[in-house]
Amino acid sequence: MSPRDPAAPTGHFPACYLRLTLAEWESAVESCNRSLAGQPNGWYPLVGLAAANAWMGRAGEAKEALARLAKIYPDFTVAAWTREEWSDDPTFKVRWARITEGLRKAGAPET
Repeated sequence: MSPRDPAAPTGHFPACYLRLTLAEWESAVESCNRSLAGQPNGWYPLVGLAAANAWMGRAGEAKEALARLAKIYPDFTVAAWTREEWSDDPTFKVRWARITEGLRKAGAPET
């Protein structure tokens, strides 16, 4: 993707979640940050940043992502996240559960 393409942040968002589901934490952080650069109020990339940073043991960065998320989506909880139904594929569900666990590790509110 061209860095000058105004749609580039939109293209980085799917890469962010692809990397998250594959547990490629460092790449996920990079893609989520690129996505946020063009859409700073996007809450999905912040979820990704919180989870990936938590899995990498970067508690400060995970908490920072959660703080930004709370400003954009004050009612965000792990319970709300787990209600999202993106796929019924069993492999995907296992991978999605890693993101959920990353949110818990980051300290996201449960309910």
